[in-house]
Amino acid sequence: ENVSLASAASSSSEEEHQEAFREACEVAAVDELAAALPPRGFETVLSSSAGLPDGAALRVALARALLRRPALLLVDDADAVAAALGGAPRLGAALSKVLASGGTAVVVGGPSVARARSLGLDPALCEEVELSDGVLISRK
Repeated sequence: ENVSLASAASSSSEEEHQEAFREACEVAAVDELAAALPPRGFETVLSSSAGLPDGAALRVALARALLRRPALLLVDDADAVAAALGGAPRLGAALSKVLASGGTAVVVGGPSVARARSLGLDPALCEEVELSDGVLISRK
C-alpha cells in the first residue's frame, strides 16, 4: 500500500491522529528522516520502490505499525531494528514506551531472554518461550 507516513494513522479524531503520529515518529526515530524527504516531508508518499536505505525503511515500518496501535508487535530481527534506531538502548527505550502505553504485546525474536535484558527491558515483563512451526514448545 502506497501511503504517506502522516496518513497511516487510524484515529477517530484529528487530535488523536496527531498525538498517535507524534508518538510513533518519536519512538521510531523518524522525525529527521521525514524532514529530509523532498518535497513534502511527512506527506511524501512512500512505496516499496521509494529507495530508502534499509535502516530508514525499518524505522518507517516501525512507525507505521505503531500508528495502527497493534495488539501484537513482532520484532523479528532485533539486531537490525536496533541498528536502524542507533543501538540496542534506543530500541529498548522504544519498546519500553510501547509496553508502557498498554494494549500492545511485544515479541522480540532472539535466542533468549538475554536479548530482552540487552535492550534494557524489565526482565519481570519478559518471558522466554520456545516455538516450533508456530506451536509453543516450552516456557522457561
